Amino acid sequence: MIGLIQNPPSKELINMDKIPHSTTRTLPKQKLSEFFKVHDWTKGAFAKDDTGCIESVLSPNACSFCMVGALYAMQYDANERKIIQDKFKNHTGSPMMVYNDTTNKSQEELIQLLEEIGI
Repeated sequence: MIGLIQNPPSKELINMDKIPHSTTRTLPKQKLSEFFKVHDWTKGAFAKDDTGCIESVLSPNACSFCMVGALYAMQYDANERKIIQDKFKNHTGSPMMVYNDTTNKSQEELIQLLEEIGI
């Protein structure tokens, strides 16, 4: 499992190893641009359910994800996440999490940006 992750904005730490197996799911690894063609994008939390409530990225109820939350949901390891986030920052000049929560782009524009970056 992933270990401890922070679930903004509540700053609550979630110990991913303590979540019962029956309440978790693993999403296949793919490029973020492909992920957001089939999953909704969100701001202010790693993941949310269909009512907008914050969920664990591994919850079967999670249906929208921020960019970083999507990386966790697909269970990219720390080195893979760093490489992807560094590519994003080198291209945009902004850390992925900051950009995610402050941009005014649409999901379609975000997908185009991610495709341009190659992630």
